[in-house]
Amino acid sequence: MNLDENLIYSNQNLNTFKSPTMNLTIEMTVSIIMPTYNGQRFLRETLDSILRQTYRDWELIVCDDKSTDNTVEIVQEYANNHEQIHLHRFEHYGNPAVLRNKGIELAKGKYIALCDQDDLWAENKLELQVSIMKDTGKSNIKFVSGASSIINSEGTVIQGGKNTVFDLAVKKAQDLGGCVIIPPMYLILGNFIMNSSVLISRDIYNTIGFYKEDQSYRGIEDYEFILRYLSSGYKICFIKEPIAYWRQHESNLTKDVQSSQRLEIILSEILEALKSDSFKEHQKWLLIQQRISYLQMEIARSRYSESPSQTRKIMKFYKKQRFRFYKLLGKLSKTAIY
Repeated sequence: MNLDENLIYSNQNLNTFKSPTMNLTIEMTVSIIMPTYNGQRFLRETLDSILRQTYRDWELIVCDDKSTDNTVEIVQEYANNHEQIHLHRFEHYGNPAVLRNKGIELAKGKYIALCDQDDLWAENKLELQVSIMKDTGKSNIKFVSGASSIINSEGTVIQGGKNTVFDLAVKKAQDLGGCVIIPPMYLILGNFIMNSSVLISRDIYNTIGFYKEDQSYRGIEDYEFILRYLSSGYKICFIKEPIAYWRQHESNLTKDVQSSQRLEIILSEILEALKSDSFKEHQKWLLIQQRISYLQMEIARSRYSESPSQTRKIMKFYKKQRFRFYKLLGKLSKTAIY
């Protein structure tokens, strides 16, 4: 296929949140959505990990953000050899959320899986998740995720798929056999769900909306979506063992999300979510207070980073709050009383 035949341009206003018009045709089980931009370095590894999936009923929709390297050529090479892979090229948005929404609009699968251009999947990821989706038999479970290990540029695991918040959440979760139902409150304490680990029922996007495309949400739109999903009364089913590998390297977008503006948005979204009845179960106000204080200190540290005298005061209080927060988490993770 000539690349120009698959070229798509859009001039939509990105400053407002919208629910795009979704393709209602279901022709397969899973649609994998992958935004790309100048991702040639790790792209072949990522595509190969998808092709190695033991579950085969899927399509891969690659939404390219007008890459200037060999990304398009690599994807087209794979698309020529694998009819399940489809390339769509867009004008440059500079925002992965826009590309994910575009991909979801084009999707023909019953479920949506997200995969970033530099991450990897365990071979049985989709098989495990689709099986859980089909077996839960509960209308409020529309989202299956799982633990993620961190890898470096060479693909070596540098951190396992667990942390303090994760350990505490799993300990207090409802075990369904093979996966657990995470109490929503623990996602207030921290986001341990990686984009590339999720499988989401496609109809949920029509129900609660798509990813926010405002640039101020860039890099945190996934967390906002999770809080919105949970606030709507739905549950997240979580596989305890690593099913995805999050690659950390010098070009990662995630490293750029700690600006004071984005931290203020996270804090605002948390406070909004706490109004929902969904977050009242297992709610611990002391922990929530420490989480909010921790965010406030991060905001202050980011905002006043160029003032040495202010920074010293902020850092002293910031370290104290951080210590209190993780000390509380540590104590709670060792007790069965809740």
